[in-house]
Amino acid sequence: MYSVDGLQAGIENCQKNIQVFEEAIRKEKETIQQYNFYISQLLRKEKLQHLAEEAERKTKAEAKSAS
Repeated sequence: MYSVDGLQAGIENCQKNIQVFEEAIRKEKETIQQYNFYISQLLRKEKLQHLAEEAERKTKAEAKSAS
C-alpha cells in the first residue's frame, strides 16, 4: 500500500519532470526558429545569386547581339 507522503513525493517528482520537459520544449522551439531564420537567409542568398546569374546572361546576350 502507498503512503500519503510517498504519493505526494511522487507528485513533486512528476512536477519537476514536467518543468524539465517544458524547458526542453522551449529550447527546441528556439532552435526551430533559428533554423527557419537560416533557411530564409539561404533561400534569399540563392535567389539573389540566381538573379545575378540571369542578369549576367542577359548582359552577355545583349553584348553579343550588339556586336
